[in-house]
Amino acid sequence: MNKTDEAISSWLEEVQARADEPLHPDLVPYVEESDFLGLCLKHPLVYDIPHFAHMRWRCNDQYAYKRAALEEAMRNHDWNSVIWLHERPYRRDALWTIRRKLTDREYWDLVGMVWTDSENIWQWGSLTRLLIGSQRPGRRYIMNKEERAALAAMPDTLTIYRGLTSRGTRKGWSWTLDRAKAEWFAKRLAQEGDEPIVLTGTVSKARVIAYFTGRGEEEIVVNPRDVKEECCERQI
Repeated sequence: MNKTDEAISSWLEEVQARADEPLHPDLVPYVEESDFLGLCLKHPLVYDIPHFAHMRWRCNDQYAYKRAALEEAMRNHDWNSVIWLHERPYRRDALWTIRRKLTDREYWDLVGMVWTDSENIWQWGSLTRLLIGSQRPGRRYIMNKEERAALAAMPDTLTIYRGLTSRGTRKGWSWTLDRAKAEWFAKRLAQEGDEPIVLTGTVSKARVIAYFTGRGEEEIVVNPRDVKEECCERQI
């Protein structure tokens, strides 16, 4: 038997030996039923989708490892690790929890990274205003050097776009300089019965919080109250 076969055999033995292991009590409240995927585990440190009873031991091991790593990161003031040890939907909450422990530079670095890492900005809710709308000094560090230079070179008034659906909010903080990208988002977000919509607005460059290029979206982050909406177009 070669090393690969030995590893597989050992893993199968562990699966069989621990198949009846109960889920850690800390994880139990985070198990939920999905219409499409059955049981799902969505704990801040452990995601398991779909979640199978005979593999609960694996979730327990992952939880034990990440909890220990999180405690060590907190002791060492390793704030990056504190954030990234959390599953994506919980990273903004982790950032909010440690915000008072961070220097201004650390704070804005992490706000920028967590924002661009997020899949659904609307899920930030009130934390959008509290985190990215903060008046802490050093906000320029939310962007990297190249993004800061690119924003500085832009005209004083920017035309920006926002893709949404008829069920979406017009008062979002995330816009783009790229109309085609806004159209793409509008169509991507649309579900049955929705109308894809593209908003066009203008904003003073001085009011822009951030310009992000990391995901190829030419994203402009701005408080929606600073945007002057010019038109609203339905997309086919």
